[in-house]
Amino acid sequence: MNIKKLVALLAVGSTLAACQTDDTDVPEPEMEDTDEEIDTQEEEAELDDDPAEFVVSDEELEPYDEDQLDAAEPIDDLSQYEEFEGQDAFDPDQFDAYLVHDEGGRREIVFMEEDEQIYKSIYIEEDNNLRIIDLPNSEVILNAPI
Repeated sequence: MNIKKLVALLAVGSTLAACQTDDTDVPEPEMEDTDEEIDTQEEEAELDDDPAEFVVSDEELEPYDEDQLDAAEPIDDLSQYEEFEGQDAFDPDQFDAYLVHDEGGRREIVFMEEDEQIYKSIYIEEDNNLRIIDLPNSEVILNAPI
């Protein structure tokens, strides 16, 4: 007889537990697509895809020190460097050119007038990007793929 009561008690408990489920419908907040969100996403995508947005460091804006200039090799013929063919930021033939660094797909050339550093070029082969920096003004005058 105790088993019958126990089974009945379990059946009643299960029924009551099943009846107490929370059936209240909580409306989920609706997501609205606003034009602002779409514009922002499009702008971010454009920034990510824009190859002209190569970052120039503060170090690149600085002139070379004496040790770097002493180790630099003079360049007699700039025609062997294809990065200067299409650029019109300055005329490299008007200056004395020195190869400061040419390793790992990165080439740095300094252009001097007498003893003053006038321009610095940084060519990165991987991105095919040319940076030309006006050293007296610490200003980037070209930063684009060629």
